[in-house]
Amino acid sequence: MGKHGALTLALLLAVSVPATQAADPTPGERVTGTVLLGTGIAAAAFLHPPREPAWRGGVAFDSLGESWRVQDPGRSRVHRRISDVGLWGLTAAAVGSSIDKGVTVGWRAAFAYGATVTAMGLTKTLTARERPYGSQCETGNELGMNCESLDRNASFFSGHAAVSAASAGLICLNYRSAVGAAGVACATGITVAGAVAILRVSGSMHWLTDVAVGAVVGVMTGYLLPKQIGETQREAARAALVSGSGSSARIIIPLGYLVF
Repeated sequence: MGKHGALTLALLLAVSVPATQAADPTPGERVTGTVLLGTGIAAAAFLHPPREPAWRGGVAFDSLGESWRVQDPGRSRVHRRISDVGLWGLTAAAVGSSIDKGVTVGWRAAFAYGATVTAMGLTKTLTARERPYGSQCETGNELGMNCESLDRNASFFSGHAAVSAASAGLICLNYRSAVGAAGVACATGITVAGAVAILRVSGSMHWLTDVAVGAVVGVMTGYLLPKQIGETQREAARAALVSGSGSSARIIIPLGYLVF
């Protein structure tokens, strides 16, 4: 996912999630979602990797993905376009499922995407890893890529894989208590997210480690953290009912506590 794609995603959520008309989100969700969305928009709009890469080539198990790469320019382009369709389709489904559950869940989606886009923008800028096609830019550019783009050095980690995994996580989380069609929706989301990751490797946009790390980030931001937020807030609500007093929702995240 390039800079403009990430910015589009952040703006889409900034407009669509608060526009729903259900029960109001808690102050904690409103503040956290707004801050993370704003940070995500800023990261997508203003952060970009340097023109010279700081990291080239594969590491660890990247060699396993070499055989997946499509060398024909036309087919490679098709793989990239299909990955784009999968990304945006899955994102639309996740946003739709979150809005359908009401504003409270919608703001958890804002949190998930804001955190994903922010982490992606910072990491891409700091690591400045050259995309796999970059080596061809010095030897003829057989795939016909835009070798002058700053996006050439934005390989790590894969935004497509991260956002797709986050979207699949949100879909599974939103319908986790249902059966039948909801289970199919969750399984479909996971399948599409996996396909998007594979297509990013076969289309020479990412190394295998890029999509693996992106998927892990997406699962954390799209499933584990929103799940923890929901459980913590439900516990706070139950405690408030028992005590008969107002509730202060404590959102637990790995870096510490945000108390509202």
